[in-house]
Amino acid sequence: MVQNLMDAESGLSGTLGKLMMVVEDYPDLNAHQNIAQLSEELTRTEDQLSLARQHNKHSVMNDNTQIEVFPSVIIAHMFHFDQASSFEMTDENEKDRPEVSFG
Repeated sequence: MVQNLMDAESGLSGTLGKLMMVVEDYPDLNAHQNIAQLSEELTRTEDQLSLARQHNKHSVMNDNTQIEVFPSVIIAHMFHFDQASSFEMTDENEKDRPEVSFG
């Protein structure tokens, strides 16, 4: 599941980069109201992604801590629960958010 999320975010970053190249090629688009709305939506989406990453890291840390604490450690051992890994970007280029600028 985490790998699917990382793949989806990678695809989103690539698509945003292509979109920015198109917008830069057509300056008349900058004045259009839909581009302004898109810019606002992209900002909101980036904020939501950031909050989701923080929530994921916090949840994974809590879960990993919980399976090491008595009495949960007994149940975790009985059912073979392992440490979870949090969402991480694997490619250094993907860690940089695409710069969105319509001005």
